[in-house]
Amino acid sequence: MRHGDRSKRRCTVTKASTSFPGDSIAAVPSGGVTRHLRFRERVSRKDIAAAAIITSVVVANAVWVLTQRRGQPMDNDEAGYIDISLRDYLSLHRQGPVGWLHEIVVQPVQAPLAPALASLIHWVSGPRVLNAYLISLLSYGVLLACAYALVRKWSGTGRLLTLTFVAGAPVILQYSRSFHFAEIASACLALVLLCQQRSLVFTRTLPAVGWGISLGLLVLARTMTIAFVPGLLLAALLPVLARRSVSGLVRVGAGLATAVVVASTWYVYNAAGVYDYLWGDGYGPNASLFGAKRSVFSPSDWLSFGKDMNNAYFFAGMASFIVAGWLLTGGICVWRASTALAGPMTWRERLERVGVKCGEGNLVVLCGITSGVLALMSSGNQGSGFIAPLVLPLVVVAAWGYMHSFACLRANGRRWFALAGAGLFGLFAGAQVAVLAVSDVTSFLPSDDRVVSTVARGSGLSAWNSESNIERFEIGGQVPTALNPLGPRTGRAWLTAWARIDSAIYDEAGRSGRPLSIMLTFRDRLLTIPQLQLPLLLRGRFPPPLHDMLPTPNGDTIAYFLHLEKPLDPTISMVMTATGGPDQAGEPLPADLGPTYARALHFDQVFTYRLPDGRTVGLWTPRVRLSAHR
Repeated sequence: MRHGDRSKRRCTVTKASTSFPGDSIAAVPSGGVTRHLRFRERVSRKDIAAAAIITSVVVANAVWVLTQRRGQPMDNDEAGYIDISLRDYLSLHRQGPVGWLHEIVVQPVQAPLAPALASLIHWVSGPRVLNAYLISLLSYGVLLACAYALVRKWSGTGRLLTLTFVAGAPVILQYSRSFHFAEIASACLALVLLCQQRSLVFTRTLPAVGWGISLGLLVLARTMTIAFVPGLLLAALLPVLARRSVSGLVRVGAGLATAVVVASTWYVYNAAGVYDYLWGDGYGPNASLFGAKRSVFSPSDWLSFGKDMNNAYFFAGMASFIVAGWLLTGGICVWRASTALAGPMTWRERLERVGVKCGEGNLVVLCGITSGVLALMSSGNQGSGFIAPLVLPLVVVAAWGYMHSFACLRANGRRWFALAGAGLFGLFAGAQVAVLAVSDVTSFLPSDDRVVSTVARGSGLSAWNSESNIERFEIGGQVPTALNPLGPRTGRAWLTAWARIDSAIYDEAGRSGRPLSIMLTFRDRLLTIPQLQLPLLLRGRFPPPLHDMLPTPNGDTIAYFLHLEKPLDPTISMVMTATGGPDQAGEPLPADLGPTYARALHFDQVFTYRLPDGRTVGLWTPRVRLSAHR
């Protein structure tokens, strides 16, 4: 009898400690239960331990950024986003808050949140490239804090597991160490899920408003997250409709109105441009430049999509953990639903019982994930870390399946199975901790020191790849591509090249006394328009207009530009060429034809500089303007 009581008591504790965050919203507390929950919400030793872990991980990534990224080049997207943040800062510094808001609103289709926050750090500490990386690091910390808060009532093993797999997810690590929008979008989506959990099925007003604010910030953090909004709205509405709660619907409406107000601060001026940009690059003619078009009804396309996500963002260990965990969660939910639906009952009772038994949180998160994955799958453009915001819900649902599986095994006395499962569980967790410890520490070393491995020869599945985002960008720009990323000395040489070329441009502008507008006749992944503009913005000067020469549809012939359909823009006052090195992908002209093009336009070369990759940059100005100046 005692043994039976003890088993029953142990099973009850296990069930409570492994509940999914959504399970806690199955019943709305009141009175003494509410006071008890408030007492439980006080800071405890487990919260202090979690805060220490999160802080340590964020600091470790900050040290990596300081040692590996300071004084080194950034990729084209990073440079462009930092340029936007510096423009926001200069407007704030010169024109005050009104100028700052105007600059944010009138900027192009790139989401404004991360650059705007970086501009505030520039304003406090002065303009520095590292300020932009701080936004990604802070977003990483917010993401981990939300992950812990969502599973705070789990057992210690469950909390540690969730934190480990979220913090150690390769895609999350990669983008916490660069200035892209993936990390801040992940943090905003985590806040959306946390506020919805705290709202207790939208029975509390302040969390419902917080849900709306977070949803508005999500679409301001990254424009492509608009594709996630339908699933998040469905996830908010289903539990409320199942309870026939009018007050809940009112709070959902209030939260949605708040989201619209927050998002409209920028989208009301840029909605048309964002639509053209997202549709053109996601489903229009530009989408083919980023990847092959897929069909959501094709099994082979789904396999290809999964392979691409594994090789770029998850790798074998993380992917195996998520797939196995989701299979366990699905099996448990099907079994619980079948037992819950036994006997006569209305459809509303069935829906409510399924929600309680399967964990409403699972159903809520499933809506958001399904919407996001379908949006990514339906486009050939997978972008840079588009999948990152979905990592947290993917991990939490997978962990829920593991925890409930172990609880069922323990409750039925099958301790050896539970022990074996826990060992496998710990193996995955240990692998992720190791990944977190060694990820990218071999940056800037020779290729034989970097960790790049596959699951099996010929499988095409990556087991692990320690290359960081900037390393992949640098390697991708070299011909052949099987070369090493830049070393620290070469990286600093590129920054020097940017500054020297900018100085030459402005020196020539001062001699000619005419406004500048520059045309680039080449492609170089480490000498693009945003990268050229960055040194000037850091010195507090707005750069002149720069234009890329687009590739031609008839074989990149120089005659096309000179005589047929592409006359030179009359506002162009300088041409920049690059010769002597291998052509890179997307070259508008064969590199050595750039000077021929400039001479045919009656431009003279006034400056040359040898780049670290062996190419020689030349600046050309019109002869007429030069002779008139003389």
